[in-house]
Amino acid sequence: MRVFFAYSNDDEDEILYKELLGHMKMSLIKKVLAFTDKDIAFKSNINVNNYKELAQNNDIVIALLSADFFSDPQCIGLLKESNIQNKKILPLLGRECLYEEVEELKPYLTNVIPSGNSIKSAFGNTTDTDEVFAEVVDKINEFLFGKIQVKLHSGLPFLYVAILSFVIGIGSSIYAYTTTNDPILMSLTMGLFMTICIVSLSRYFVLTPNIKKII
Repeated sequence: MRVFFAYSNDDEDEILYKELLGHMKMSLIKKVLAFTDKDIAFKSNINVNNYKELAQNNDIVIALLSADFFSDPQCIGLLKESNIQNKKILPLLGRECLYEEVEELKPYLTNVIPSGNSIKSAFGNTTDTDEVFAEVVDKINEFLFGKIQVKLHSGLPFLYVAILSFVIGIGSSIYAYTTTNDPILMSLTMGLFMTICIVSLSRYFVLTPNIKKII
């Protein structure tokens, strides 16, 4: 998976991107085959003005939206070319802007991260900006790789009960038969403990953690 991160030359956008990049490096970038932005492209002698080639060489474009993004020729050029080539586009609302009016983004409006306020606006609702960035990176992760849902309920106690019931059931049945020579009593004793064993096993399989990947 090859990802290109597009953002404007505006100072505010560059600062926002660098802070976001720091969080992405911890959990996201190492998972992709290639991660590029305009600085990496420049150092690699990649022409960022060749939008056709840039779009061809990447599978997904992450766009940090702002009013300055839409006035940046490089950003708009890449956005348009990515649409022509049917590349995936993930819009990140960095700062408030009228992104809904942009024709190239209309197919991706349901993917905008974060939903509601921009990243910048979210800073005003918390004293912990790291929390805001962490949530954004989680959403990017989910978009790129799918959502992992884990049921955390543990069924281990039921497994222990099942094993114990099985062992005690065998022992009790043998004891009942050797002391009474009554096969009916032995069967009833075995049936009682096997019922407990089966019920416990069923609860174990219901509660045992399972992982679903939603694409």
